Amino acid sequence: DHAHALPGALRGPLGAGRRALRIPLLLGALLALFYSPLADPQAVLATRDMVEYHLPMRLAFAQLAGSGLPQWDPFAHAGQPLLSNPNYGAFYPLSWLTLLFSPALALNVLVLLHAALAAWGAFRLARRLGAQDGAAVLAALAYACGPTFLALLHTLTIALAMSFLPWMMALALQLLDVRPEVYRARGAGIALTAALTAIFLLGDPLIVAITFLTVAALVLARPGERLPR
Repeated sequence: DHAHALPGALRGPLGAGRRALRIPLLLGALLALFYSPLADPQAVLATRDMVEYHLPMRLAFAQLAGSGLPQWDPFAHAGQPLLSNPNYGAFYPLSWLTLLFSPALALNVLVLLHAALAAWGAFRLARRLGAQDGAAVLAALAYACGPTFLALLHTLTIALAMSFLPWMMALALQLLDVRPEVYRARGAGIALTAALTAIFLLGDPLIVAITFLTVAALVLARPGERLPR
């Protein structure tokens, strides 16, 4: 009896695993199709300020970092501070891809990673709000491939920070919905702190303000007995 029951018992977890992988693979394939031009190492993302503003800043950061911590950019505007300008991305770890790749390719990889992050965060948020898988995939594509995200790529730090916004909303809702005795609240709290830290390191005050206002609105919309949490 145990021998006959074993294959059926195995099919359950395997089937669940395939279903769990199906959505990330589908979403990844659709994103890869949409952003495929950026996979070309010779391609340069040329949206408005990208070539004339962000690309020279990342190039200067890569060149100056070879001699130690870069604090001053002598190449722009007869010299300007580097560390205090968030557009150099000096404090954001993923900006250091410029030290591994050419600045243009590093920017492409940076956009690809954050588009994937934005899509998966929007999917998680849509599911948290009660959407079915198909609707959540559509929400993810609308957010990561939509006109707002794409138009803001020329203000690079804003677009990158926006990729964390749906994560902040989804994790805040998760914390509000979790019962006190459930230990998953600790993991959600750590993830929310990491997302907020990334937004701070990207350094754009507009997205910091929008994040706090959005999460505050979510909290205030919950039933009163959950507000202390």
